[in-house]
Amino acid sequence: MKISNQQKNGIIQLAFLIVVSLALLCISKVLPSPSSQFTINPEIQSELDKQKLAFEEKKKQNFKKFYVNSINDYIGYKLGLNTHQIDCLLTYFDSGKLVYTSKQFKEITTLSDTQFRAIENKLLFPEKRRKTKKKSHKKYKNKFHSSKKFDLNIITALQLEKELKLPQFIAARIVKFRKLLKGYKNMEEIEKVYSILPYQTERIKKYCYIK
Repeated sequence: MKISNQQKNGIIQLAFLIVVSLALLCISKVLPSPSSQFTINPEIQSELDKQKLAFEEKKKQNFKKFYVNSINDYIGYKLGLNTHQIDCLLTYFDSGKLVYTSKQFKEITTLSDTQFRAIENKLLFPEKRRKTKKKSHKKYKNKFHSSKKFDLNIITALQLEKELKLPQFIAARIVKFRKLLKGYKNMEEIEKVYSILPYQTERIKKYCYIK
């Protein structure tokens, strides 16, 4: 039986396809599967898990809490309290009293339950009441004293912060407001500084003057 040229070409093509298929099959067996390329060694995975846990633990330890009876206007501002809430808290401290419970804190600052829950994990309360703490707080209350007097229209923001122990952002606002007014004309104008608290205005009136 004589084979035509067309039949010969068909046989050659079929043979070629068989050879290529066998070659691909062999290559697939030799090369690693994609999943094996991304498999992590169990020991390495265990070490990574330990490092992750250590990082989370360190993060928890570094989380800063504020002792509730040491809150000042700056810390109150950082906690998100408004000027009225800060003023209520500082007035309570100025009377020589301390806060011992979350209930007291909410009542004094007039915080709602929702507002208190937002900052509760940032507050540190005393473990128990101690009579001696009241005396130490009075010392802290009367700790500030200055023998100097300052011209309110000359004093710098740094002096307000260092000499009169005012928060940096309040000191900056006092100087900025002074520029806006082109100099303070009377001491009552200091009360118009944004977010300034009563005890801060009293301190300025006591230790500053206007020529």
